[in-house]
Order: sequence, then C-alpha cells, then structure tokens
Amino acid sequence: LHQELNALKSRCASLVQDNDRLSKSLKEKSDRENERDKEDKSKRMSVIQNPLPLSTSNTLSRDNSDELKKQISVMKQDLEEKALLERSVYCVEPQYRAGTSLSATLIFDAFLQAKQKDKDKALPHMLTAISAGLETAVKKAHTDNAMICYWMSTCSSILLKLKKSADSESYDSSPSSISTSPVTRFEYSLTSLLLKSYAQIAKNIIATISPMISNILQSGTCPPSCFSKRTSQSTATGSGLILTVLNVLYGQLSDAHISPSVVHQLYLQIYSHINAVVFNYMIQGNN
Repeated sequence: LHQELNALKSRCASLVQDNDRLSKSLKEKSDRENERDKEDKSKRMSVIQNPLPLSTSNTLSRDNSDELKKQISVMKQDLEEKALLERSVYCVEPQYRAGTSLSATLIFDAFLQAKQKDKDKALPHMLTAISAGLETAVKKAHTDNAMICYWMSTCSSILLKLKKSADSESYDSSPSSISTSPVTRFEYSLTSLLLKSYAQIAKNIIATISPMISNILQSGTCPPSCFSKRTSQSTATGSGLILTVLNVLYGQLSDAHISPSVVHQLYLQIYSHINAVVFNYMIQGNN
C-alpha cells in the first residue's frame, strides 16, 4: 500500500506539471493572436488615416489604359497582316492587271498605307511578315513553274514600284540610314527571292529535259525535227518533247510578264546545259 501510494503521488505530480505546461502554451498562443490582431488593426487604421492620393490612382488607371491600347493596337496590326497575306500570298490565284500581278498591287498598296500610318513601328513588322510569306510561297511552288513565274513577276513588280516610290520622295542617303532601313532590307529579300525563283525554274527544266537528251543520245539518232518548230506529232513522243517543254515554259514566262532579258538569259542557260551534255557524251567516245 505504501508503494502504491507513492506511485499515485508521482502520477499526480506529473499531471500537475502537464497541466501547467498546457496552460502556459495556451496563454502564449493567446498572446500571439492578440498581438497580431493589434498589428492588423493598426495597419487598417493607417490606411484609413492615410488614403492613396487621387493623383496616384489616376496615374495607375491611365497607365493601365495606355497598356491596353497598345495591346489592342498590336493585335489589330497582326490581324491586318494575316488578312493581307491571305489575300495576296496564301490563297491567291495567278492574276494580272495591266501587266502587274495582283499580289504585287495588294502588297504595295498595303506598304503605302502602313508608311502613312506609322513608319517606325507598323512598317518594319509588316515587311518582315511579307518577306516570310513570299519565301514560303516560293518554297511551296517547288516544281510548279507557272506559280514560280507568278512569284518572280510579283517580286520584280514590287521592286520596280519601290524604286519609283523612292525616286519620287526625298530620303536620307547616308550609308548608315540606308543599310538599316526596313525598306532596303525588304528590297534585299525580294531580290534574293527573285534569284532563287530563277534558279528553281532552271533546275526544274534541266531535270525534265535531261532524261530526254539521254534517250536521244543513246538511240544514236537525232532527227532534224528535234529542235525545230515544225516538229510533227509523230516525233512529239521522242525528241520533240524537248521543244514542247521549252514552249510551255516560254508561255508561262510570257503570261507572267517576265522581262525579255531574263527570259533570254534563262534560255541561254538551258541551251548551254544541252550543249554541255552532248559535248561530254561525244568526247567519251560513244557512237
């Protein structure tokens, strides 16, 4: 009994200590909550006693309004550029008005409007988008010589219009201003596309007629009608096909109003290739 009484006293002492610790913890928690409430109340009173100045509020509202206007302007510009590319590049059929492609007319008119509105902001972005769209169109045409001729005509017409526009206006002719001008960069891009289109047409024609030339050489005969305008239908399935291909190309170039000097240079390149193939075949010692 004496041992049990001692154990009971020990438990009672432990419970008293736990109760004291719990009471102390609850009191500290209550004190912290009271302190936070006092701080929050003090902050609210400070805001009430020192409200935000009206001028600052107006400034923030005005800044938000200006930012919103800028975003709307950028979105509107993007929509206009996409609509222009749809009309003049992506969904266009080859059409010409007074010797100028419809795409060239639409693009140059948009160029004039953008230059009048905002030369420093809208114009460079629009010209970059047009350059990228035309480059995509040329790559998409690939083996379609008629479409490539159309884009050649479009690029050359735009370049001519830009030159006439520059001649009729006064610009800063310093080298630094010319090299950094968005119009100059656009002209470089159009010139590059023009050369790529020319090279692609030559490549397509040479790839088409090369097997025909090989067949003629391997057959050992080349009738007089091979490159004659009087080629009959009987030879149209043989060597006369070369003339047919060249005539079709000439019609496509003429329809696209390509400069005669460019046409002349292209045919010189094609006939030089024919001459080179025949000469190489001859010096190899074949019949």
